[in-house]
Amino acid sequence: QLSQASLGAGVDLKSLREELIADTWTDSTLPIALLNRDGAAKIDVQAWQEGQTRTVSYKLPVLPGGIGARVENTYTITAAEDDSLTIEIVSVTYAPVIENMRVHTCYTLVKEADDVKLQLGGFVTWTKAPPKMFASPIERGIRKTQTASGEGFIAALKKQLQVR
Repeated sequence: QLSQASLGAGVDLKSLREELIADTWTDSTLPIALLNRDGAAKIDVQAWQEGQTRTVSYKLPVLPGGIGARVENTYTITAAEDDSLTIEIVSVTYAPVIENMRVHTCYTLVKEADDVKLQLGGFVTWTKAPPKMFASPIERGIRKTQTASGEGFIAALKKQLQVR
């Protein structure tokens, strides 16, 4: 677990779940709003697979000089009940050194009596042996980015709740 935060009682998990499992994701759907905020371009949302998993590919300026790399996020939405929701994201960036790295990020929202808690978890896996000198610094950087993404997730979620 990377972090935990309190979101207050105003988060409607049922509405958020309905938005996330909708057939169509628009610029105002939370994952797409977050990608747009991060500078993603050429966003392509694919159809749902197996009912609760979908892939979104996009270009992100992640290389030196602002050069874009293609990234694929696979989202799995799990909500067995109205009082919890999990968004799991597995990201692959198609760029030298890191194309064999899979970044796993998991947002879990749990409704309690008078609050909604967000738990942020994450880790990195490699499909091939990681580059010896680069793996540790890359993974440390990823953990920092994941923690910051949790803060961005909270800000975007609160902004969306105000719009409704």
